[in-house]
Amino acid sequence: EIEIQKFFTGVRKTLLQKDELVVEVVFKPLTEEHKSTFVKNALRRAQAISVLNVSCVTKIIDGVVAEARIALGAVSTTVMRATDAENFIIGKKADPELIHKTAELAAKSAHPINDIRSSMAYRKKMVTVLVKRALEQTLLGIGEPPKIEGVVLWGKNISTYKPLNGNDLVFDKNSALSMK
Repeated sequence: EIEIQKFFTGVRKTLLQKDELVVEVVFKPLTEEHKSTFVKNALRRAQAISVLNVSCVTKIIDGVVAEARIALGAVSTTVMRATDAENFIIGKKADPELIHKTAELAAKSAHPINDIRSSMAYRKKMVTVLVKRALEQTLLGIGEPPKIEGVVLWGKNISTYKPLNGNDLVFDKNSALSMK
């Protein structure tokens, strides 16, 4: 059994040995009081590797943050938790100012990478933006994530090509898929 924080050791590197295989991943189940969200920043709307992403799980009781988990992806060489930000927000009344300060703390704890998708400076700024959005969604119910309707085909611009949706697909009498 390995804690997830220790499992990833670097870019495309884990603690797994050549003869080992992951057979189970176990998570503590969320309760009805927990709220979670995943916010992704990418160069395209579909089938895109994240420039960076943020996942938050929070629990609020009587307007006070009881639990908070903030994970940052594609920011460092491995997924990381913003533990300073998590510890800061717990026990405080959820409001926009607290969320802003927590997002700034998350950005301070990040150690962004430079790569083909983004600079360090951009990632650092966007950590603040995405953590703020994620916390607004989970703590205040503001700004639900956008719903993408249909499938955008690889390399197709959504404004030029209409995305597929369930109404565009029909099955003929021989059960072959055809387009309207």
